[in-house]
Amino acid sequence: MFKNDIEKLEKELRALSGVEPQKKAELIDLVETVKSEASRIAQTRGRASELMESLKSFEGLHPRIVGMLDEACRLLGEIGI
Repeated sequence: MFKNDIEKLEKELRALSGVEPQKKAELIDLVETVKSEASRIAQTRGRASELMESLKSFEGLHPRIVGMLDEACRLLGEIGI
């Protein structure tokens, strides 16, 4: 589910027009970083069910990803999305 949401967001960002290229690139970079971090977490956890349990306390366990997502949301808000 998370992977699909991130991929959908990335696809929408890449297709987005009318946004400063620098902001668009920054958002895409953040999404790619989140995908990379999520992949790393999934590899270390092994099975999806274990990952889902970890997500219950996601913010406490992975503050860096939460910070990146917060930043992405802030940037999206700045461009009206």
